[in-house]
Amino acid sequence: MSGRTIDLAAWSAAADDADRLFAALESPRRHDAIAELARRDTPADLSDLASTLAGSSDHPDEERVAIRLWHVDLPKLADLGLVTLDYEARTAELTPDGRRAASVAARPGTVQ
Repeated sequence: MSGRTIDLAAWSAAADDADRLFAALESPRRHDAIAELARRDTPADLSDLASTLAGSSDHPDEERVAIRLWHVDLPKLADLGLVTLDYEARTAELTPDGRRAASVAARPGTVQ
């Protein structure tokens, strides 16, 4: 034995965090939202974000996209610490962790 010990609680917590991250990015809408937010240097207005995502063939209805983003997808990403939401301004932006997740998600098979 090497004498090194493994902190199983920390390892388990990290595994749980990874599972939550992968589950969050498994949703095409959340994946697309992270990618779009990564393209921006300033907070994204919900209407602009929904319009951009609705412009793709996968998300055709802008109003439904906006509702789902604001009430489901962006809060899930915020709970993971990937996005910050400004409820008064109705904007979202990536956190530093969100930018790292976007970088990894954009290039499957790579880790930075």
